[in-house]
Amino acid sequence: MFEYVPFGFGLVLGAFAYRVPRRMRPLLVVLGALACGAAATLISGEYLDGWTSLPLDIVEAALGTAVALAVIAALGRARRRSR
Repeated sequence: MFEYVPFGFGLVLGAFAYRVPRRMRPLLVVLGALACGAAATLISGEYLDGWTSLPLDIVEAALGTAVALAVIAALGRARRRSR
């Protein structure tokens, strides 16, 4: 169940990252995924078993960010086409 936390953080990060200028977006996504993955590891308490779950949480946060960016971009394209 705790695997939804980093993905959810990534979705929020992706929605926020879409609003920043394109030049800053890659830096925000990388640093944000690192921070969201670390926060998810700390919040879920997985660090008590070891830090091996940290890389997995970082990847899940990055995946959530990519999904959010892709969905928002697709919705924007569909909206522009319908006008």
